[in-house]
This record gives sequence, C-alpha cells and structure tokens, in this order.
Amino acid sequence: MSERSEINFSGIREKIEDVCLTESECDQCAKIKCLLGFAKVSIRYALEKNTYNIPQGEKLVPLSDAKLYSQHEVVEALAETLLQCKNCRDNHEENCIINITRLCLEAILTGEPMPYHGNILIHLVDLSRINSEAGAQVAALFRQKNNIKSNPA
Repeated sequence: MSERSEINFSGIREKIEDVCLTESECDQCAKIKCLLGFAKVSIRYALEKNTYNIPQGEKLVPLSDAKLYSQHEVVEALAETLLQCKNCRDNHEENCIINITRLCLEAILTGEPMPYHGNILIHLVDLSRINSEAGAQVAALFRQKNNIKSNPA
C-alpha cells in the first residue's frame, strides 16, 4: 500500500466514535475485548507506528463481542472505512488497518467475520448476500460518498 497519509483516519475514527456505546452504557471500556475498542486501538497503533499493518491483527479481532449497536451508525462507519480501501486486489493484506476495521464493523452487522478478496464492489455483493438490508445500505452510502469524493463541489 502507498503512503499512510492517503487514508482519512480521522474520518474513520469519528464514525467509530459515533457507534461506540461509551462507558455510560458499558460501565467500563473493554478496549481490545470490544470490536469497536479493538478498531480504535488498532487505528491508534497504525498512526503511532506509521504503518498500515497490525501484526496478527486479523487473528486478534474479538469476535465474541455481542453488544448491540445502532445499525445505522455501523453502516455509516463501514461505508467510510470501505471508502478508504485502496482495492489492493491480489496485494490485499489481511492485517491491513482498513481490513481489520472492516472486519470489526462487519462482525457487528453479520455476527461473523467476512473474507475480503481485494475488491470493494464484489465485497458489497457478498455482504448483501449475508445481510441484504445492511448490504444495501452500505452499498448505497458507499456510492454516495464515493461520488462526493470523486466529484467535489
């Protein structure tokens, strides 16, 4: 992957913060035992270490987190995350910060990790097969955001 500066980490972090239930609902932040906490810690690590890759990151995603989140906010965060994906195709890396964040958000929507094959459009079709409502929402929001990014006013 090319320069880290190409990823809008602040946009992803902001959307993840919108999804986070905060300590007012969770009593105490579980950090890496929570899907969103893990995503936040991973993003912070990527920024601090100036890297895209989180060693063993994919294997560390806390899939046992069963909290209920706002689907609308998760969809927003996932669309923003996918917008930052570089469509690496054959060069896709499982431990990429975008992939790890995507895994966390999709686990909330689908209850399971979804494989990614390096192409966003194919992935959106796969997501729609598992969760048609969320898949359609993510795809529509992704297209809308991608249009705005490609054609700034």
